[in-house]
Amino acid sequence: AVPRRGRIVPTETQGGAFVIGRSLLLAVTISFVGNDQLGRHVTSYKTYLRYAGGVAAGTDVLFGGIAVGRVTAVRSWADDPTQIEILLTVKEGTPLNAKSVARLGAVSLMSAPAISITTGARDAPRLSVGQAIPSEETASIDDMTRKLSGIADNATLLMTQVQGELKGI
Repeated sequence: AVPRRGRIVPTETQGGAFVIGRSLLLAVTISFVGNDQLGRHVTSYKTYLRYAGGVAAGTDVLFGGIAVGRVTAVRSWADDPTQIEILLTVKEGTPLNAKSVARLGAVSLMSAPAISITTGARDAPRLSVGQAIPSEETASIDDMTRKLSGIADNATLLMTQVQGELKGI
C-alpha cells in the first residue's frame, strides 16, 4: 500500500485479490444454497394425465399439501399419445406408495397449478425410484364450463316448464 495524504490506498493487486476472493465466496454460497434448495437428495418419478393444463418444468409438487419437489419435464407420451407424461423429482424419503394418487391441482383458486399427490395408505408398498405414480384426472376449466352451460340450459327449461304449470294453477 502506498500512503497518500495520511491514507493507505490499496494497490491494484490487493483490489484484484479482494474481488477474486469475494467472487469465490459468492460462488461457494450459491452452490451450497442451490444444492440444498434444489436438492442433492431427490428421487425421480413420473405420472400420466390426459390434461396437464399449465403444468411445466418447475411446477411445484405437493405431497399431502406439503411442497416436496418440482416437475422436471412435461411431454406427450410416446407409448400412448392420449396421455401426457410428467417427470418429477421429490425430496428423498418422501413416502410415496402404491395408493398415492397424483392429480392436477392448485394451492388456491388464484395460484399456479401444481401436481398434488395424496399420502396414500400406511400399509401400501412404497414406490421404487423411477416408478409411475398412479394418477386421477381432475375436471378442466373447459369441462366445468360445459357442465355449467348444461346446467344453465336445464335450468332455463325447468323455469319455462314451471311458469307454464303455474299459469295452469
